[in-house]
Amino acid sequence: MTTKADFSAEEWEKVSALPGLVLAGAAWADGKMVPAVREIIAGGEVLTAAGQAAPEGSLVRDLLSASSGQKQTFGDSKPESTEQAVEVMTGRIAEAFALLKTKATADEVASIRTTLEATAKAVVERLGSGFWGSGSEKVSEGEQAFLDRLAHVLNDAGA
Repeated sequence: MTTKADFSAEEWEKVSALPGLVLAGAAWADGKMVPAVREIIAGGEVLTAAGQAAPEGSLVRDLLSASSGQKQTFGDSKPESTEQAVEVMTGRIAEAFALLKTKATADEVASIRTTLEATAKAVVERLGSGFWGSGSEKVSEGEQAFLDRLAHVLNDAGA
């Protein structure tokens, strides 16, 4: 069983950002730089449930609980568009997931992959496209593109 102790502090900082990056990327994928609180809550519920279901002291539990309060930033390089912001986050997800795969077991990687994909799906499906999220179209073109890109990154990272 892999634990947080198997990662250096720098590695853990990158890997533990995964859930927050997925939440932010999914929330911003609809073209709005201010994510809806209900979207973030929906994704957070998936992360919380998966973390609580994992064994105490496990990598999955530590990873999913470590990022609950992390805020994603871009440092000095501010993205010029939502698409650029999502692309930067997707790159960070790919890098962190590839690092995770070098240390975690295949079962741990699969569990985390499934949880991250479910988190993104919960976020993008939470609201519709209309006024205050009331529209019938649940997943926008940008959100679907993010889901597709995320699936590709999580299945190919480090391959």
